[in-house]
Amino acid sequence: MKTDSPHILCINPWIHDFAAYDFWAKPLGLLTLAAILREKGVTVSFIDCLDRFHPKEPKAMKVLWDGRGPFRKTEIDLPKGLENCGKKFSRYGIKPQWFLADLKETKQPDLVFVTSLMTYWASGVKETIEIVKQVYPDVPVVLGGIYASLCHDHAKKDTLADLVIKGPGESHLKKIIRDFTGFDLDDSNLSGDLDALPFPALDLQ
Repeated sequence: MKTDSPHILCINPWIHDFAAYDFWAKPLGLLTLAAILREKGVTVSFIDCLDRFHPKEPKAMKVLWDGRGPFRKTEIDLPKGLENCGKKFSRYGIKPQWFLADLKETKQPDLVFVTSLMTYWASGVKETIEIVKQVYPDVPVVLGGIYASLCHDHAKKDTLADLVIKGPGESHLKKIIRDFTGFDLDDSNLSGDLDALPFPALDLQ
């Protein structure tokens, strides 16, 4: 069994939609997994494709007093079947070239975790994983979250994720880390009791 601590890269993917706005959106599940991993000695990096305050952002995005504000958006092609709907479809979040640069500037991880939220944002998840695989073709990608749980078969077929998991990520964590990195993760406090879990690693954002 491997004893060296692995390096896990956690990624919050883009949104593809007709409209999106940041009403305090946080990938709490992913950030909770990051907090668990750090607590157990694992090295964790984080890239947020929805980062409204990315260092490469040329101007400060509008921020309301309570933290709400618009995401950067870039118009993209409409999904198949909606080409004639008369609406504009966009990628919400950082520019792809910024994401590529962030990936290349990050030390190569042993494993990548990608979360997913709304099922109809699936194409944003797909694009995110495709770019991860361009940079790290040999690094396993694990996809979890709401879309991965509710549309499990679709996520397995439609994304390049090496593993798609259902349900709470902490219940899969020990096996995932062992299977993909050989590291034996201490599974204490992973019994499913939410009160036993650490506070989400919001400092990574």
